[in-house]
Amino acid sequence: GFHLSSLYSPVGWYSWTQAVEDFLHAKESEQLLKVWINTTLGETWVDKGEVPDWKQLFNRREFFPVGTVPRREVVLTAGVDVQKDRLEVEVVAWGKRRENWSIDYRVFEGDTGGREVWGKLSELLNHHFIGENGLEYMISMMAVDAGYATQEVYNWVRGHQGSGRVMAVKGVNKALVPLSSPSRVDITVGGQKLKRGIKLWPVGVSILKSELFQLLNVLKDGEEAPAGYCHFPEYAPEYFKQLTAEQLVSKVVKGYTKQEWQKVRERNEVLDCRIYARAASIALGIRKNKGKKKEIRKKKKKKRMNRRGKKKKK
Repeated sequence: GFHLSSLYSPVGWYSWTQAVEDFLHAKESEQLLKVWINTTLGETWVDKGEVPDWKQLFNRREFFPVGTVPRREVVLTAGVDVQKDRLEVEVVAWGKRRENWSIDYRVFEGDTGGREVWGKLSELLNHHFIGENGLEYMISMMAVDAGYATQEVYNWVRGHQGSGRVMAVKGVNKALVPLSSPSRVDITVGGQKLKRGIKLWPVGVSILKSELFQLLNVLKDGEEAPAGYCHFPEYAPEYFKQLTAEQLVSKVVKGYTKQEWQKVRERNEVLDCRIYARAASIALGIRKNKGKKKEIRKKKKKKRMNRRGKKKKK
């Protein structure tokens, strides 16, 4: 929208001398400086510390073959971005402490309103990736963005629902959690929601972008990779440009600081794919946690039954 710096104020209003004094005071604190830039200059504050340098990421690429799974205990997930004329997919291997490896990045050209391009995605879902240890790995969960070509996404997910390895997702900027509870989207002719129909998972994209940028800034010190470290094969520069294609900006609106993500480059499909791949890993984690809780409940129940049995014998 329209904004005007206070430095353009008429004579007798806000002076340049006052502006300099305010700046010297504000620069002592990042928060004060942020408010000064937003209100006095009428400009948007960008937290430069959070924006990863794509060139640094490019320069730290590693020499492992694309499509090869590292010799670690990992699980594979994939994030799919849907465009009018193509599908873009990133396959990511997740290890302990959120350490991760980009295994492959695919672009399937074709009209997403047709069947052919979705057939290619099905092939990738069932593809066996070879690990450095000689074992075969498949994608454990694939998250497909349903924000565009929604019905086509639903149809594809519905067709692979039996595998338990696909999920339809939709980005939500104001979400308070990385992955919210899903809602059922399949309905009957009478308008009733089908219990066994597909579900749509809301993804807190803003939260996950902040997490990703934090991890991209994690540096490797020595042979051992720190928690959350991101590994990349020898991708072209365009991959890294798209991965860092947005920045978090702060604005003061009616006295309150508001943050939002803005593009710094036109293409950001890589970033979207990575966010959905991360959401898929969280979905797997949620399922594992639920399984652990069930096991704990069963063990507690068994202990209670054993105690009761011992009391009866007495």
